Amino acid sequence: MALPTFLVITPAERCQPDLAISAVRAGEAGILDLGFWPFPTERAAAVNQLRATAKAGSFWGVRLDLWGKTPRLARFLESDFAAGGADGLPLLIVAGMPQNARRTAWQQVLRLARTCATRVLVEVEQLKQAEQASAAGFDGVILKGHEAGGRVSKKSAYLFTQHAAAKLQIPFWVQGGMGPDTAAAVFLAGAAGIVLSEQLWLTRESPFDSFERAQFAQLDGSETQCLGDERGFYRFFHRWGKERLHDLDRQLAAGAAWPDVLHAELATDPTADRQVSRASTSAGVARQQRLLSMGQAIGMAARLAAQHVTVAGVLQAYRTTIANNLRLAGRQRALSPGGALAERNGTRFPIVQGPMTRVSDVAPFCEAIANAGALPFLALA
Repeated sequence: MALPTFLVITPAERCQPDLAISAVRAGEAGILDLGFWPFPTERAAAVNQLRATAKAGSFWGVRLDLWGKTPRLARFLESDFAAGGADGLPLLIVAGMPQNARRTAWQQVLRLARTCATRVLVEVEQLKQAEQASAAGFDGVILKGHEAGGRVSKKSAYLFTQHAAAKLQIPFWVQGGMGPDTAAAVFLAGAAGIVLSEQLWLTRESPFDSFERAQFAQLDGSETQCLGDERGFYRFFHRWGKERLHDLDRQLAAGAAWPDVLHAELATDPTADRQVSRASTSAGVARQQRLLSMGQAIGMAARLAAQHVTVAGVLQAYRTTIANNLRLAGRQRALSPGGALAERNGTRFPIVQGPMTRVSDVAPFCEAIANAGALPFLALA
């Protein structure tokens, strides 16, 4: 039985299954992100709530971040809610595989993961990781594009998809800044589906309170900041945890052991407001002082919630729009050679290369574009 088209992952900072439960009820996969912090009682309660509300045969599961340390999986397997057998997890998403992990490490992680989960996906940020996951026998991979929140790729979701699609022998899902209209592109590239997260943060079932919702409703996605280098990139909401972000940025510039310093920061108990009413101003101020993983898709959340209200409503909007756009693409073939725009421009393809200062200001570049069949523009810087 194939996995659903949509994987809905809850916010890492909220160990609450509401969004995942709603996704399962809508016929898709609901995933509880176990987050960064060791609160086993709260985690167990959230997993058991998700398990209790999921019907037999439905897809639900958890996301576990290894932080680059594979023994973290072994500790997870010791927890009560990771029990194997009939009470195990239908789906486990493993994130944070070490960048330099050898083939034996990938195989070991998969072997351990299968002791508690029927299906195992792995979240990757590099093409090499995707290929290693495919070779090891994982059931699928999640290509996490640069626009997403938390640990992300250096490449945008669509570029990552193009690079990986032809080289993967297993199903893949894509996560990034995709709205209902643009998501069809990854399906044309062969994706099995997409991951939704921030797009659902303002729906009726969202775990965020009124204080947080009011802030998020004003965002357009540019309010996020990506920290890191080739050792790992991470995207956060730059209006929260400003001092911590600045400190991490300074440590990174000074050559700190990245991303270990970030993991240490995230592992710090962030719940100074746990004893304060969540609706109070004090709790709101406390929350703003810590890091919040957030992707650029938050800029779509207000519009999607206003138009479609619930998780089920947003999912249906994605289904309908993707299907319509795929039909239009097949009928119109907008990028085929010899189309109306190509004929008008005197080119082979209906493609126009936008002018880019200090890139397309040299004749050889423009000549290459023209020889390939598109219309070049010379940018005079």
